[in-house]
Amino acid sequence: MSFTTYLTVQQTTDRLAGLLPSRDARRVAWNAASDPDKAVFVRQAHQDLDACVWRGRVEFRTQAAMWPRVEAGEWSDAGCGMSDVSSGEMGSGQGGLVYVAPDAAGDADCAVANIPREVKDAVAYQAAARAFRGAGLDATAHLESAAGRGLVSQSAGGVSQTLDPRIARSPWAKLCPEAQAVMEGLRAVGAALT
Repeated sequence: MSFTTYLTVQQTTDRLAGLLPSRDARRVAWNAASDPDKAVFVRQAHQDLDACVWRGRVEFRTQAAMWPRVEAGEWSDAGCGMSDVSSGEMGSGQGGLVYVAPDAAGDADCAVANIPREVKDAVAYQAAARAFRGAGLDATAHLESAAGRGLVSQSAGGVSQTLDPRIARSPWAKLCPEAQAVMEGLRAVGAALT
């Protein structure tokens, strides 16, 4: 099965090499994962980002992903080039007024045209976090599970935790802290959505 993603597995691996130290547990988990598992983690990272609400609107009416994005205005009738995560082939996206400036380094390290560096970095961080969780190394995974069941308070062993299920279940809360940090400025908060 193929799925369109912002980065391919190889592009994610290359990006992580520049973002995380070689001994970082998330990068180690990513490197230890099989290529089919990595493809799943990239797809999940893409879906995690696309589930959030971002400023602006999608650039093309027909695009399947939330990026690239533009200011509110006229829709472009051009198509959006995307990549199949398993093939690594680049699409030929055509852009209008880009809401967030595309990566100044260009799109050679990305499977989709006109994607900001922040989105690329967030996908890589999130894929590594997914690999870390998938390897069973995330000691806080039980908290997400508890929030999904509606747990609002938990005390044990001298530690007390209180969760707001509404916040814990939000798509934003599913992003790892590094992905949240790089995407914070692009997040739509308290504004009219278009």
